[in-house]
Amino acid sequence: MAHAISVIVTKQTIKEAAAAEIDLVSITKGEFSLVPLDACHSDYWAEKLNLDYQSFSEMIHDSSTTLEFAKRLEIDEFAILETEYFGGIGSQAAAVYYKGKRILLQKDKEQTTSHGTGAINQALSKIGVVAGDKIDEFEAIGLHEHRSFGHLFEKYDEY
Repeated sequence: MAHAISVIVTKQTIKEAAAAEIDLVSITKGEFSLVPLDACHSDYWAEKLNLDYQSFSEMIHDSSTTLEFAKRLEIDEFAILETEYFGGIGSQAAAVYYKGKRILLQKDKEQTTSHGTGAINQALSKIGVVAGDKIDEFEAIGLHEHRSFGHLFEKYDEY
């Protein structure tokens, strides 16, 4: 089964009106918010907002566009997470930002699981997600419940 998500995770309160202005949604998981991301959506808004796109790593969403989204959402401590698993094999990566500076960048090599491993669990732990007795940070924040966020961005597929 496929698992391909890109998401901002933060403990800070998301400004819902600001999110709506750039067509983003937030999903509340306990004291955390998940803000799904999509490459076509990001490209559209980078052009619409006349942003100078810069990529900061191999991660698709570790970019100036995502940092602009965070600024508009009024969050300055967050993790950007990406997974890409198909047929049980894939990879994941994570970056953590604090006050505009990246303080962590991790990428796990190809693996045979879609649950959180080093990169994502380390990033989630850094922003305050606590693993349980029998679950890791990935499960504690409910990421295992989401296989894709594509349905949220279908209108950007043609972009």
